[in-house]
Amino acid sequence: MLKIKVKTKGPLFDKRPKQKVAKASKRALTKTMKEAEKFIKDGLHRSPAPNVVGGYKTGKYKRGIKGRVKNNFSMEVAPGKFVYGRNLPYADIVENGRSPSNRKIKPRRKKALRFKFRGSTSYAYRAWTRPFRKKLKGTGLFKKASRQAIKNNVKYTRIEMKKVFS
Repeated sequence: MLKIKVKTKGPLFDKRPKQKVAKASKRALTKTMKEAEKFIKDGLHRSPAPNVVGGYKTGKYKRGIKGRVKNNFSMEVAPGKFVYGRNLPYADIVENGRSPSNRKIKPRRKKALRFKFRGSTSYAYRAWTRPFRKKLKGTGLFKKASRQAIKNNVKYTRIEMKKVFS
C-alpha cells in the first residue's frame, strides 16, 4: 500500500491563501496518484511461466489497483481496497515474494487440493503437494512507485503553487 501525506506548517498556510493552497495540493496529489497507479499497472505483465511472481493470469490484481485522494493533503494507492472492499490476500506475496518452505502443502478444510496444471483443461486432486524449494523474488512495485510518487508530487506541487501565487 502506498500512502503520501503533505505537512501543512508555516506562513504559507495562513488564512486566505490556505484554500487556494489546499486546492492546488489536491490537484497535485491527484496527478501523482494517477501516475503511481499507471506505474504499478505497467510493471505487471502476463505470467509467462509457472512460479513467476508479478505475472498475472486473470487480471483481478491489476484491476484492483486504484487510488483515492482522502483529503486535500493525503492520498493512498492500494491493491484491491477501493475496488473489492479490502486488499487482496496475495498482494503481499506479489510485492515481497515468497520464501522457500520445507512443509507439505495440505488443504485446510477439505480432504484434497484441487488445481489445474498450466496449459491443462482438467483438474488434478491431491491430498498434499510438495513444498516450495525455490525462493521467489517479489516485484517491489509499490516501493518503487512510492519513491517515484514523492518526486512527482514535489514537481506537481511546485507547478500548482506557481499557478496559485502568480
